[in-house]
Amino acid sequence: MQGKVSSIVEESVKYMQKVHGKETLNVRKEVKLVKQVVKKMTKQVVTDVTRPGEMMERLAVLETGLADCAALAETVTDTGKRMADKLTGLQHKLGMVVTISDKMVD
Repeated sequence: MQGKVSSIVEESVKYMQKVHGKETLNVRKEVKLVKQVVKKMTKQVVTDVTRPGEMMERLAVLETGLADCAALAETVTDTGKRMADKLTGLQHKLGMVVTISDKMVD
């Protein structure tokens, strides 16, 4: 049974790392897309503004985009911290299982 428990914990750690990697990749894609939109809108605001009202409208949209970016960055940070905490806990449990298994073998 000792080998089964450590295998389960080890596979759980691998799974958590895989899930975290996929989440990170998806978030990076979203951030890249938002950056492209913000860059395009910034160019439009600088080059195409003809009326003050239109400029204010575009700046409001730009501010909304930036707020979305900030919220996304905060979500990524929080998710990363939670995943790191879970992985640390699983690694600790794996270490405990290995220690107990070693003591049982001796």
